[in-house]
Amino acid sequence: MMTRLQARNPLGGGAKSDIVSIFDSINPCQLTRMLYDTYYMPDNNMFRFIKSEMREFALANMLPNSRYVGDNPLWETDIIYPNVQSPNEPHHKLEIKCLKGLIGNKRKKHTKGITIKNGRGEGQKIGQLLESVMKNSFILIDTEPPFSINYCDPKDFWFYTKRKRDAKKYTDIIQDPQFMNQRVAELTAYACLNDIAVLKENLKDRSYPPVPNYNPVKDMLQEFSDRYTS
Repeated sequence: MMTRLQARNPLGGGAKSDIVSIFDSINPCQLTRMLYDTYYMPDNNMFRFIKSEMREFALANMLPNSRYVGDNPLWETDIIYPNVQSPNEPHHKLEIKCLKGLIGNKRKKHTKGITIKNGRGEGQKIGQLLESVMKNSFILIDTEPPFSINYCDPKDFWFYTKRKRDAKKYTDIIQDPQFMNQRVAELTAYACLNDIAVLKENLKDRSYPPVPNYNPVKDMLQEFSDRYTS
């Protein structure tokens, strides 16, 4: 189990520098406007899921030489860089996590709790979930103005299943067979602020007035309906 858990993506230790570099090249106006538009969309449970996928898809198109693969479980991630054709080719896996008020109160010195991995159905063992988690680099997006985008290595997360105060670091978890063998519906974590790297922050664009109740999903549903009724 140790060997499999410690197998990171094939590009190895250069993940942070590569990710900082591609985010440096992103168009900040495009990014800010996308975050504003999704922020002002409806915020019920159904739309939160849709908005997350919209952000991931748009972000993949903004980043150079990247591709959205969140709809294909073979990749075990949301965005790949560079845009390779096979999961067996060297690439970085970017797992995108969006949360309103992610940073929260900075006096607490850590993020809010984030659902890192779903166990699906009756759940999976934490050890199995961590195998997939450890292949990814995590992009944490605070979706509340002023927006921020942050990088976190998965080994820097504090993982827990129920109570935040019981959280454990990765290095402690792999030494705890009882914790590793627990079956869970979802694995949650938080990151200390001094363990994350800020990629973009204070994203503002006063020249772009927000559109209240912007809802491109209605356009999508109308287009879908028009296939049969037009």
